[in-house]
Amino acid sequence: MDVISTRWSCARCGAAYIGTPPDTGLCDDCIVVSLRQIFYGAATTALTADQAGCLRGMLADATSYRIARAAGCAACHPDGHRCARHEHDRVLIEAYRQLVMVLNGSRP
Repeated sequence: MDVISTRWSCARCGAAYIGTPPDTGLCDDCIVVSLRQIFYGAATTALTADQAGCLRGMLADATSYRIARAAGCAACHPDGHRCARHEHDRVLIEAYRQLVMVLNGSRP
């Protein structure tokens, strides 16, 4: 297994990380914060139907990715509780699901 040791910083909050930098340049927390600001913040951005559909697809992909990260983890429980390593993934999955609800016209 190759160890990835690239250092990068989040373009929004400046937090330092080691690993493969994301294409967005943002850490997971800042991506969620940015999406929440779009939907709940003062800087509301209207999305076209195509953009909303694209975002729904992105959120589905992100949810699948997070679920796959915890798949096969012996420390995670089948009832949905995640180990400390995968708890952050569970939190993000819930945020993604709430955003999909907003896109579908309901409030979480």
